Amino acid sequence: MNIGFDFDGTLLDSSWRHVMTLRKVWPEVDSCLGDWPLEFLRFKAEGYSTRSYLEGRASQVAEDVNQAWITQIEADDLLKHDRPYEGCFPFLEECSKAHDLYLITARGNASGAQQQFVDMGFERYFQKTRVVAPGRNAGLLKAQCLNGITLDVVVGDTESDLDWAIHAGSLFIPVSWGFRSAAYWSNKNIEAANNYNSLRERVNAAQ
Repeated sequence: MNIGFDFDGTLLDSSWRHVMTLRKVWPEVDSCLGDWPLEFLRFKAEGYSTRSYLEGRASQVAEDVNQAWITQIEADDLLKHDRPYEGCFPFLEECSKAHDLYLITARGNASGAQQQFVDMGFERYFQKTRVVAPGRNAGLLKAQCLNGITLDVVVGDTESDLDWAIHAGSLFIPVSWGFRSAAYWSNKNIEAANNYNSLRERVNAAQ
């Protein structure tokens, strides 16, 4: 099978970068919001944005801080906080022996993403890697960037990846450890994989 993988929130844990970006653009965040990082990440896992989080807790600075956050989220000095999820490499090693894998992410800093593919060791598992522009059309761009290669399965963590699968005509398998929770997917009547073992089972069942 041909399997497409999202990067952030699927193979790469970039959650702490989201926290550190907010600390960078709003140095007062810890004193203003107290013990906020886990609350912030849980809020986003239910499908809400950084701006929505700020509007509910610091409305007076929400717009300016959110715009600064968007500008800085992929800065090279913040990408260093990203880490591969535990268990992703053994999973990819096994999966790449049985299937052709394609890694596609939506990033504004394309060179930063490509550097992570290489430096972290992801590139060796994939037939092709691609970076498309982020935004509302990211799913469509992901579906169009493989130049005629048909994907049987798409694995991702957000509604943008669901959109990718729909445009590609592929089976979608969401994961629950990224930027959308199992409850978020359950509310859409979609069952998410809860770990790489369950993802392996779902991929095998798709054959």
